[in-house]
Amino acid sequence: MLDACYLKNSNLTSYELRFKCHLQLASCPMSNFFPMPSGDRWFLLTIIVFSIISFLPWMQEIQISGMALFGWMMAALMILSPAIALIRLIRHRVSNNL
Repeated sequence: MLDACYLKNSNLTSYELRFKCHLQLASCPMSNFFPMPSGDRWFLLTIIVFSIISFLPWMQEIQISGMALFGWMMAALMILSPAIALIRLIRHRVSNNL
């Protein structure tokens, strides 16, 4: 696309040409990111929200079986997060026959 831009605007100065081609490329609907499945987005959002809630000050005061709720939530996050990620990976591979 950039080569076509240079060819169409060969009568412009170097600065004008670069500016015009930059504007054409900026308006291109291409994304700079890889597509992310919606399930992965929800998984990531859930982990982030769970982590934020875990670090709230009142979570460190609540005790369950002699351990702070913060510790229980971090243990759950440490065990469930990789397990759910592996389950999602296996389901994706099975559904795509990889």
